[in-house]
Amino acid sequence: MTVLAVLLVASIFVSCNQEPKVVNFTITFNPGAAEGEAFTQTVASGKDAQLEANTFSKEGYVFAGWSTTESGAVVYADRATVNVTSDLNLYAVWSMIYSITVEEVEGGSAVPSISEYTISDSIQVITLAVTPDDTHYLGNIRLTESANKEAFRLFRTVVIPMNSVGDIVITPEFNLKPVYIDYKQATWNESTKTVDITDEHVESADYTVLGDEMTTWDEKWYVVADDLMIKDRITVKGTEVNLILTDGHSLKAEQGITVPKGTKLTIYAQSLDLSAGTLIINKVGNKNAGIGGTGETDCGTVEIKGGMLQITSSFNAAALGGGQGKQAGTINIYGGLVFATGGESGAGIGGGNESSAVTVNIYGGSVNAQGGKYGAGIGGGNKASGGTIKVYGGTIVSTGGANGAGIGGGKNGTGGTLTFENGNVTAKGGNEAAGIGGGRFAKGETILINGGTIKAYGKGGGAGIGGGIESNSGSISISGGTITAIGYQDEKEYCAGAGIGGGSYAGGSGGDCETVTITGGNITATGGSGSAGIGGGDIGSGGTISISGDDTVVTAKGGDFGAGIGGGESNHPVAITISGGRVTATAGSGAAGIGGGSEGGGGTVTIRGASTAVYAAYGAHGAKYAIGPGNHVDEMGNLNLESGATMKVSDDGTVWSIYDGSTRKPYMKTPSY
Repeated sequence: MTVLAVLLVASIFVSCNQEPKVVNFTITFNPGAAEGEAFTQTVASGKDAQLEANTFSKEGYVFAGWSTTESGAVVYADRATVNVTSDLNLYAVWSMIYSITVEEVEGGSAVPSISEYTISDSIQVITLAVTPDDTHYLGNIRLTESANKEAFRLFRTVVIPMNSVGDIVITPEFNLKPVYIDYKQATWNESTKTVDITDEHVESADYTVLGDEMTTWDEKWYVVADDLMIKDRITVKGTEVNLILTDGHSLKAEQGITVPKGTKLTIYAQSLDLSAGTLIINKVGNKNAGIGGTGETDCGTVEIKGGMLQITSSFNAAALGGGQGKQAGTINIYGGLVFATGGESGAGIGGGNESSAVTVNIYGGSVNAQGGKYGAGIGGGNKASGGTIKVYGGTIVSTGGANGAGIGGGKNGTGGTLTFENGNVTAKGGNEAAGIGGGRFAKGETILINGGTIKAYGKGGGAGIGGGIESNSGSISISGGTITAIGYQDEKEYCAGAGIGGGSYAGGSGGDCETVTITGGNITATGGSGSAGIGGGDIGSGGTISISGDDTVVTAKGGDFGAGIGGGESNHPVAITISGGRVTATAGSGAAGIGGGSEGGGGTVTIRGASTAVYAAYGAHGAKYAIGPGNHVDEMGNLNLESGATMKVSDDGTVWSIYDGSTRKPYMKTPSY
């Protein structure tokens, strides 16, 4: 190899193994509007580097970041990572600091969550920790001396809108606690069967004015003295926790109130009219009742003595009562105006999802309850019974959600034990549920009506009073009151239940009337298509029906193919006894007034008593008997006509006096075709 070639190879070897040349750039940091000398930082081209920390300061301002022009916006934050390919000049950007101060006033103190702020492109919120002294409470918050005219008060917070500036001065106003707070006490008088209202008061040393930070309520008196919002869920601790809603003021409890098992919350008002204070709870967390239990906790005792309550729960829970799968506790309502709307699968008042309404007592007040989907208006949640419900008085409008009773069981839940002593009650079942009684596919269980004015409407196959669709009536006893029971809410409903008795057929079986005992009252019962006025639902039997009492008035009308009193279409009564009162029984097409549906036999009918008057009218389209079987059956059954009763058969004007069980058959009349 020649010398020249050797030198060439060596040159190439050295060139290939040399490090690439590093190019550096200079970043210059300028103080902008602040004082100080610029400083520099050297960084390599094309490599990530972290900016050096800002060392400048400006009194009354805070460093906001670096701009690439003298008057530009922030491009880089302090100590940001950069990658430069040329020299770079940076200029400090400064934001003015605005002060937040609280004036010192008599009656207490307030400390803001922040003492200063700078302009921001987002909303900023100042919260106040307020501490009244023992003789005052916070009445108001004002911003009258603030330079920031866009800031505003929201309950016990101050909101700074985006891009607003100026110092803020907060002036709390503490009011002197009244020597006492008066309220209306409501108690049940067992002697007069009414709610007694008395004027009571609690002294200043014994009550606490409620503040927005108070989420644990101990065993004491709390007073809502101003409009107030509590954002977190409140928990009651104690067996005597009392809340007074003062006139004209409202408490909004955004996440509701937990009243655990073993505790008790009582709510009072100062007035009985619309000037009373308000409690508002809207759609709390999943599984939690508006007031009552949670998905983890059984409900304790809630008593409402007054006030206006607007309560709405979210999924799986009652508005007032139980959370998901937990007991609904005891709910006592003596007064006030209560609007309760359950979440899906929850009752308005009562149980949550798969939770029965353990005990609900309504003594007075005005109650409007709406069940969520699958929940009763008042009663059980989805798949749960109505528990024990007693109505002593008051005005009640209760509507079941889809498949839930107006008052009684939720979807697939029996009615429970339902007692009505007095009051003005309107109960409407959701689709396939009873007005009063069972939810979808569930029987009425035990229903006792001793008084009051009651209107009950089934829907989509549910009885007015009794069973849900394809379900039996259970035991129904009526001793007084004015009762209207209708097995439908729309006359066009094809699938409809008995007025009082069983639910309708829907491809499975009809709802039988188990036991209906009437000893008093003024009763009007109208069955839907295929169902009796009093007795079986479509394809349901009439069961055991007893009517007595000198002053009893019963008017029963069957739907198409259903008896006035007795069986639904295709079924017959088991035993009907009328021993008192005035009874009018009008059949639907093809059925008997008293006895079988259009395809049902006559069963056993006994009519007795000197004070008994019976009017029985068979249906059109081929019906043969006012009392007996329907038009497709010749099974007469047994008719016992005992001494003293009078009977009017159909509409031909014939009145028969029955003295000795005559063998004549005044209940039979062959119509002309």
